[in-house]
Amino acid sequence: MVKVLEIEEFKLIKNTKFEFSQYINAIAGGNGTAKSTLLHLISNSYKKPVQRNKDKKIVEAIKIINQVNAQVNVKVETLTKGDKKYNSPARNTNGTLFTSHYFNNQPSIDFRSHNSKKNSRFSIKPPYRGNDSLPEMPVIYLSLNRLYPFGEFDPVNVQPTIENIDMALDSFHSKIKNLLLSDSEVAADSEAQSSEAQSSEAQSSEAQRLQSEIEKLSAIFEKEVMKLTKTQILQKINFNVPDHFLKEVAELQRIFTNRDITINSYQNMADFKNRVDFDSDLSSFDSNTLSAGEENLYIILTALASLINYAETLEEVIPEDFNNMDVSGILLIDEFDASLHPAFQILLLNFFEKFSKKLKIQIFFTTHSLTTIEQIIERKQNLLYLIKQGEDLQYIPDIDLMTIEKLLREQVSSDLVKQKIIIYTEDNEARAFLDILFEHFKQKHDFFARVLGYFYIPELKLSSNSLEQIFTDETIRSSFSNSICILDGDQTASCKISHRIITLPGNESPEDLLLNYLVKCFDNNDQHITKIYEPNSKLMLEGYQRTVIEREVILKLKKFEDELRVRKESGHSNKGKIREFNKKMFNDHYILFEALINNWITHPNNKNKIEKFFNDLKTCFIKAAKGVRIPTKVWPSK
Repeated sequence: MVKVLEIEEFKLIKNTKFEFSQYINAIAGGNGTAKSTLLHLISNSYKKPVQRNKDKKIVEAIKIINQVNAQVNVKVETLTKGDKKYNSPARNTNGTLFTSHYFNNQPSIDFRSHNSKKNSRFSIKPPYRGNDSLPEMPVIYLSLNRLYPFGEFDPVNVQPTIENIDMALDSFHSKIKNLLLSDSEVAADSEAQSSEAQSSEAQSSEAQRLQSEIEKLSAIFEKEVMKLTKTQILQKINFNVPDHFLKEVAELQRIFTNRDITINSYQNMADFKNRVDFDSDLSSFDSNTLSAGEENLYIILTALASLINYAETLEEVIPEDFNNMDVSGILLIDEFDASLHPAFQILLLNFFEKFSKKLKIQIFFTTHSLTTIEQIIERKQNLLYLIKQGEDLQYIPDIDLMTIEKLLREQVSSDLVKQKIIIYTEDNEARAFLDILFEHFKQKHDFFARVLGYFYIPELKLSSNSLEQIFTDETIRSSFSNSICILDGDQTASCKISHRIITLPGNESPEDLLLNYLVKCFDNNDQHITKIYEPNSKLMLEGYQRTVIEREVILKLKKFEDELRVRKESGHSNKGKIREFNKKMFNDHYILFEALINNWITHPNNKNKIEKFFNDLKTCFIKAAKGVRIPTKVWPSK
């Protein structure tokens, strides 16, 4: 239901505006980046739904939420009650600390700090001017307390434990007093022997000091033992949870575990955690044999089920009001992924996505899991990433997965990006053509320099048939998921973008394309090609005047073509001869061919061919980037 939180100052967060989705909101960042604080402020923005003057079914749904969840609509003062001393949430701000803007057409509310009379704690409340009353909303908060393993929880009978503590304290006092008394006697004898001048006043002062130490130690011992006793109380929740709700929870859990369970009751562990007590169709599996991850899963599913039940009840009893709502309930989860297998994380996200939209349940959770973060980004859900810079907190919107991975691992890009997108070509001529083509894209598009940094083009010679087989064979190509195959232009029939196979622009091999282009331009006196031998051009400085090009390339090419005709007429095979000649010309006159590539790329007649190759390359880049966690946003959509 929270649409926007505008925070002036609260702990680390200053002058920051957070915008939320009415569905799923993931909050990520390193330790100490106020992720849990955001959950606290969201919970603090509501009050529990009151039960009076409501339909009996709605009241029952509210009771279920309150009974099966340990922390419902918790306030900041509850979450900070463990502080040893007063800690101001905003040292530099008076008045409004933050403002909550709501869905459901609720008016915005300012919140400020209210200090207690003892000045040791604070609460966060509205100033209560006019319509400042908090909106009603069931808010379930699953804190890290839910991760306390039941296997380490030892329920005991309370009265015998207290008696044992009294006996332990008496024994503790007696031993300490005897020890100190013995120490005092020894010290007195020693002092008497060394100096008879020690006064009775000094002895009395030392005895008082020792007695004070006894009292301090006793107080610490008693406090720690009583604290332990409090956590050893396991209570059964007395409220009779309806059968239909138990069946809903059991069905959700069956989907995850493939086990049929029978829920016996809900239990409260020392007022900080509620858990389900159940049996299953498998004798070796029940609520007492759950792993930490399984119990975390069950607690999350129970919380979700209670909000589903509440939303469905509203939809049944007050359908018009429900249809007009943006949000029916809120689920807050600290460390959503804690001890959960990645497969369970994905399944839970599927559930969240389904019910948040269908039943208008707003979900917030914190996470460090790259699996969860990647899923959130792919599903286009709302992701808020927080980073701590010294004493300041920064909110980074619209962040990509690779940057997050780098931040979570505290690594720089050069350390993180071990793998690149490998581009396979047929030969050196194709690589030369591609290098100049990439340089052209770099000059034309500012972003392409970064894209280029992710490419690696090995100097290999592979036939087009071999490359096509590698990228189309289902078994082999799985090992080349981070690769792109760029064949020569004469292999357009083999182009399969779905398999990341594309071809160079033009319908010929690079050397054939450029030689034919040169001859055609000379024959037609094309003005565009004359740019390559303008005064002071690189080609002219290397001695390639028009007459030299005509003598060393054009005439030799025509002479070679005549030789081929003669061979053919004599019945000799010319197989491979043309490719061999053209490659030799390319390498003998590389400077000329380099200029020809640039000239061909910029020729107006080839604009569409270049654009098609650029778009094909983009499609393949995005496909390959996902395999090595390279951010696809490096290549903008437009």
